[in-house]
Amino acid sequence: MATFKIWENKDGSISCRGEIRIKRGGKMAYQQTETFRRNTEREARKLAERWAAIRETELEAPGVLEELLRQRAQPEESLTVGELIERYKEKVYPLKPWGRSKEDTLNLLKTTDFATLSAAHVSAADIIEHCSAWAARSSPATAMQHHLYIRGVFSVARDLLRCNVKWDEVDAAQRTMTKLGIISKSAQRERRPTVEEMTAIIALAHKRRMDQKNNRARDRDDLIPMDKVLLFAMFSGRRQDEIGRILRSKTDYERKRVLVPDMKHPTKKKGNDVWVAVPDRAWQIMMSMPDNGDDRWFPYYPKTLGDRFRQILKEAGLYDPDGDNLRFHDLRHECASCLFELNGYQGQVWDVPRVADVTGHQDWGSLQRYTQIAQTEPYDKWADWEWAEQVLE
Repeated sequence: MATFKIWENKDGSISCRGEIRIKRGGKMAYQQTETFRRNTEREARKLAERWAAIRETELEAPGVLEELLRQRAQPEESLTVGELIERYKEKVYPLKPWGRSKEDTLNLLKTTDFATLSAAHVSAADIIEHCSAWAARSSPATAMQHHLYIRGVFSVARDLLRCNVKWDEVDAAQRTMTKLGIISKSAQRERRPTVEEMTAIIALAHKRRMDQKNNRARDRDDLIPMDKVLLFAMFSGRRQDEIGRILRSKTDYERKRVLVPDMKHPTKKKGNDVWVAVPDRAWQIMMSMPDNGDDRWFPYYPKTLGDRFRQILKEAGLYDPDGDNLRFHDLRHECASCLFELNGYQGQVWDVPRVADVTGHQDWGSLQRYTQIAQTEPYDKWADWEWAEQVLE
């Protein structure tokens, strides 16, 4: 009989993983998993159960299981890159889960011409050709992401996935692409919102919330208090996907701190729960949120917040298809930069350890990327800004 595990993803969707296990002589002989993501638990589980029923019937056919066991007993030479990626997801994800970005990129890789190549015969030239195309289509940073995930799959191909690959070709491709600039890290972003931009954004979002409150607007999208959400993000430094995960039950009211579960980390994808300080302006906004029985301070899905933010930008006349538009993540940069600018202002102390205690960074190198100081003299960019108080209504 198959077993099923259900969990909620960061974007609010539901995943259900079905797992089939077959034992021979008291030992595990065959194991296969498949994960399905849908909007509701019922939909996800229904798909997983259907897959398990069909697959179990297939495995019961004479000779099918024996042939699979024979194939898995020796390294394979016939797997395509796409099939290798699928096997990687099946084997590695249960051991070391990853986030949505990696999942989306792996699924994208499976749709490319590169995925049709024989994994055992992939050469450096094949990898360079694939990454060059993506560098031209998007950017060297995107090509770098593709290469990192290809490298990750190939790194465990021989020992875990039972597929002989030419690992030295992967290394050779990386050296060549780095030398030629085909792949590179993303450039450090220095975009900060201006007071004028935030005034236009928050004024529009606030008006919509007030209209909803007064029953003049009936668009259910406006039930999200985007004025509060955006200013909380800017004054707290919380990422888009973190805002919906902080809980009332995990709040230290005396010390003004909240626990951020599964905070983003280069290696720890799960269980990196971090207590962070909440600056006064962000704390006031959080305290102004109505208690509707949900333990979350901001019970909204990250994707919805991002969609609403981009919509407000366009309606406020702040979106340029060819320009350097404001991003939700720029609000986190603004928080770190503003806190450093407040260091020494009216006796305030915001050194590296104290700012890192807000943002959750564990080293100065990472925090430095979020810091773009506008002037050397201490000052408060948002002093006497009317909307910091008005959103508390």
